[in-house]
Amino acid sequence: MAALLSAFRKSMRINRINAITIINDNLKLDKNEQRTHSYRNLQLLKKIVLNGATDDEERLIGISYAYLSLVDGIYTTSLRDCYVWQRLSENLPVDSSAIVKMSVSGIRDFFKNQSLPLHYFDGWERTVRNAVAHSSFKYDLATQVMQYEDIYGNQIEHTFTEMVENYEKLESVYPAVLVVNHTLAINDVLDEFIHRYP
Repeated sequence: MAALLSAFRKSMRINRINAITIINDNLKLDKNEQRTHSYRNLQLLKKIVLNGATDDEERLIGISYAYLSLVDGIYTTSLRDCYVWQRLSENLPVDSSAIVKMSVSGIRDFFKNQSLPLHYFDGWERTVRNAVAHSSFKYDLATQVMQYEDIYGNQIEHTFTEMVENYEKLESVYPAVLVVNHTLAINDVLDEFIHRYP
């Protein structure tokens, strides 16, 4: 994701030491391992849904629950990292204890209020997430769409293809964050190498 890499580069340029300290505080090893396992599990679930379901209703139910797991897990966690990098690139303070409580809606509000691009949220639909979480969705055999309705009465319909597209848009945030995390790790190693062997 270009926006994330841009925020990373800008953060490292304007306040490198602070950025590394904050990010290292947020990117604990166990958290990264948990994210890796979560990503593998979701990849397996997606494969089962795509290849194992026998009809559209089964596929839509499967991808809906996979979507919920993705949103509530790896997507939200990765999005918080994107939020941190964006704040750092704008030279705004970062409260590490508050970040772990931030919701997707709260992060989206920040991006909207700062007039930042909303690409991170392509594919995210609160109505779908809430409807699946409360088992308030049903398949319409005649139209071959899943009907989602949240507790506020908001409704939306999706075909299987649309749900897969939304899922994959959200899924793409994690590899982008992973690239930035690896880049940061390489920078740390290079720094240590330069200081050790001037």
